[in-house]
Amino acid sequence: MTAVVFVHTFPSKDPLSNSAFVVNFLLPGNYQNNPPLSTLAHPVELPKQNYSAAQRLGGFISGNEIPLQVLALEKSLNGTKWESSIVKNSNGAMTYTIAAYNSLVNRENNVNEVIFMVQ
Repeated sequence: MTAVVFVHTFPSKDPLSNSAFVVNFLLPGNYQNNPPLSTLAHPVELPKQNYSAAQRLGGFISGNEIPLQVLALEKSLNGTKWESSIVKNSNGAMTYTIAAYNSLVNRENNVNEVIFMVQ
């Protein structure tokens, strides 16, 4: 396994339309105090939520699969005490993160998660 790659997704109101993505990579320890300089990359603070709701999925994650998994996770939370606590953007759409735990060259037994942050 490699270091986790987080893809934060800020969807439009319809989960099947265009979204904005922010990708975060964890830097190795020897670079954390003095990261390589770039105009396109910068250190970020990760959210400090206490809870999250996650749905694990295997295989290769694709743009077609993500909306289906987001809807499945949303459906699994319907009617629970967590349903109203999911973090939403200004349009009322749920923001979610995709966590990918395997190298891109790994073709089998991948582990991924769709994550909703909960307040």
